[in-house]
Amino acid sequence: MNRACFHKNTTELASSTKLNLHEQNKHASPIRPLKINFARMKKRYLISLIFCVCLSVTLYSQYVGQFAGIQSVKPQINIKAYSFDLNDVKLLTSRFKENMELDGKWLLEINNNRLLHSWKVNAGMQTNGKPYGGWEALDVELRGHSAGHVLSGLALMYASTGDQKYKSKGDSLVRVIAEVQVVLNKDGYISAFPENLINRAIDGKQVWAPWYTLHKIMQGLID
Repeated sequence: MNRACFHKNTTELASSTKLNLHEQNKHASPIRPLKINFARMKKRYLISLIFCVCLSVTLYSQYVGQFAGIQSVKPQINIKAYSFDLNDVKLLTSRFKENMELDGKWLLEINNNRLLHSWKVNAGMQTNGKPYGGWEALDVELRGHSAGHVLSGLALMYASTGDQKYKSKGDSLVRVIAEVQVVLNKDGYISAFPENLINRAIDGKQVWAPWYTLHKIMQGLID
């Protein structure tokens, strides 16, 4: 299960639950994007295209059969194996179950106000939450992606256990994100960072992974 690395301000949270499976940050290290000739493409069209690709990959290629009821394009291959739902599998007493329970405890301890602080700031909304540090600090271009990881984690835990508290926490995060989207009022755009980061990526300027961050957000919402 993916989970966010909050680093500085959340070391006490991680240590309190003995979290030992942090996501490695090497795959999201700052890199200079390729200079692709997207300068004349309309930004909104490009964002919509990326989101649709993320959606189609998630609903089709990765989990064949899991979303058969809502697939608009049926598989054209001879499928030899289908995925199964997490609620069809129950872990027995083991280290795996202990790790799952540890993950669940950590997810529920995350403070929603702190996690979504940068989202509200980006929309100019009032917030009294103390922002998390590290990758979620207000001066870090990667801010906001942690919420996507947390949403995915909560969704997976709810699917695995059926415990309503995971769904309730995920629903509360989605409600606030929806409020931020309305306040931003930018044709559906939603993120914890301003759109100019995307402009920099389109123009071939150095920026820290806006597409990666948007993918994590969309993945969390889909889950």
